[in-house]
Amino acid sequence: MKKLIIAILSCKKNEDKCQAIRETWLKNCAFEAYFLVGRPGQAAEVSGDTIYLDCDDTYMGHTYKMLAFYEYAYRNFDFDYIYKCDDDTYVDLEVLSKLPYHRHHYF
Repeated sequence: MKKLIIAILSCKKNEDKCQAIRETWLKNCAFEAYFLVGRPGQAAEVSGDTIYLDCDDTYMGHTYKMLAFYEYAYRNFDFDYIYKCDDDTYVDLEVLSKLPYHRHHYF
């Protein structure tokens, strides 16, 4: 079975959205899933289901937050694929688990 990590792009001010995700589609998730939150000037750290990254936590910093996450994931996790979504989306985990994975797959 392929190892998938779900990266949920979020920010500190959206903790209510993160909690709603935890209480809905994430509660029965069989994949590793992490909320990505920026903390400029501090070392990257995993705390529960959140990865705090040394980057801007504003909307304008999204690109840098994803780059920081990819670097962190590459160095610290064993995975085959990453599924990136935002904290304002719903993920149908059943559909996600049945998708045909390819080396580069975008949707």
